[in-house]
Amino acid sequence: MTAAALAREVEIRRQFIADRATKQLSAGERKDLTDFFHNEQADLLACQSCGLLLRSERETPSAHSYSEDQYDAEAIEKIYPKYVGAFAAKEEPYRSLLPARADIVELGSHYGAFLETASKWGWNAIGVDIGEDSSRFARSHGFDVRSCELPECNFDSGSLDGLFIWNCFDQIENPRPVLKEAQRIVKPNGLLVIRTPNGLFYSDCQRLLGDKNLS
Repeated sequence: MTAAALAREVEIRRQFIADRATKQLSAGERKDLTDFFHNEQADLLACQSCGLLLRSERETPSAHSYSEDQYDAEAIEKIYPKYVGAFAAKEEPYRSLLPARADIVELGSHYGAFLETASKWGWNAIGVDIGEDSSRFARSHGFDVRSCELPECNFDSGSLDGLFIWNCFDQIENPRPVLKEAQRIVKPNGLLVIRTPNGLFYSDCQRLLGDKNLS
């Protein structure tokens, strides 16, 4: 898929939200609705051997600019319970994989919804997220969030029972140091959970919809 076709999809999403909004949305309210870290121009490439999809950025987004993104506090408060509900629905199978009082870290903790869920499951949860505003919101709800890269947190070797990375691993420009640090800080036979967007689902939806203009 070309960058031009992806741009049309972005515009469709923007218009979808605009048609349903009851007022003009501020920049903070548009975050995670139409404004995302990966809104930059990019081609979507597919591996001819395995079918893996890859965004080929024409201009690499700055992680520094993402860290300074501003969010609308009222909008976060409204959507936050839905995030918590979504994580609570994952009790099976995840809760049974770790014991009570397990020490876990979430990389990319965002608003803190999983930290809240993990706490309800009896785990000791710490968040790591470079987003200053989203981390500020999580801290306001009483969660321990470190605003730095994972290797900079200096967790003790073998100190964690689990590390969770929900939907942000694909946004890490160089994941190797993160995986190396994960291997160091998670206990032997500990739990590493990584969730990424499903490229096959995306390409299958395109095929089923039969939209020639987006291919």
